[in-house]
Amino acid sequence: MSECYRITGEDCLLVKVHAPTIEELEQILDSFLLYGQTVTSIVVANPVPPRALPVTSTS
Repeated sequence: MSECYRITGEDCLLVKVHAPTIEELEQILDSFLLYGQTVTSIVVANPVPPRALPVTSTS
């Protein structure tokens, strides 16, 4: 697990994991079954790369 966020809406947590294979992803997901059902999404592209936000002065 590399990141975890408490979110609003139907789901309550967003957990970011890195798994080199689908089998390893399944093992990670299985470890969460103790806490409830999971919903999985896989990132296939990053159309807007991460970038720094501009810093503006409030004065």
